[in-house]
Amino acid sequence: MDLQKLFDLQNDIESNIANISNIPEDEMGSHNVEELRFLALHIKISELANLTKCYKYVHIRPNIPKEKLTLRFVDAFQYLLSIGNRTGYHVLRYDALPSIFEDDVIKLFSMLIDQTSQVKKYFFNDNYIQGIHEYTLLFAIMLQLAKTLGIDMKDVEEYLHSSRLSFLTLNPE
Repeated sequence: MDLQKLFDLQNDIESNIANISNIPEDEMGSHNVEELRFLALHIKISELANLTKCYKYVHIRPNIPKEKLTLRFVDAFQYLLSIGNRTGYHVLRYDALPSIFEDDVIKLFSMLIDQTSQVKKYFFNDNYIQGIHEYTLLFAIMLQLAKTLGIDMKDVEEYLHSSRLSFLTLNPE
């Protein structure tokens, strides 16, 4: 998996959105730009968890349409990529990611929420080395969640690529 390609696709998508919208990203305050990305990642992870209903032991949803599950995952994954691009943590290599052996969906969602907070803490404390370490772990957990949920990362990449193309069609350069 070429992670740099994924980061580049996300960067293109965000550039195209900025060009189309003509709204400055820091309209709500430059201090909020990064805070919003971390908040959005928490929300999108939670929306994905809500779709699975894994937190409701009496109401587990075993037959979620794969496309719907993949789209919700992509929503969260895009914020993860965006954070990597904005923080300078986008230098990851797939072969350098740690292995995550957890396959319990509930634990993976909890780990993602906790790990997102860790990345945020080190980013806002200007500790790049610890921040990229925590981001690498966050990224690995996210990929493990995809695997556990049966989401094919090739589908994720195709979705990002098609999103990029649809924005280019809306705003030809």
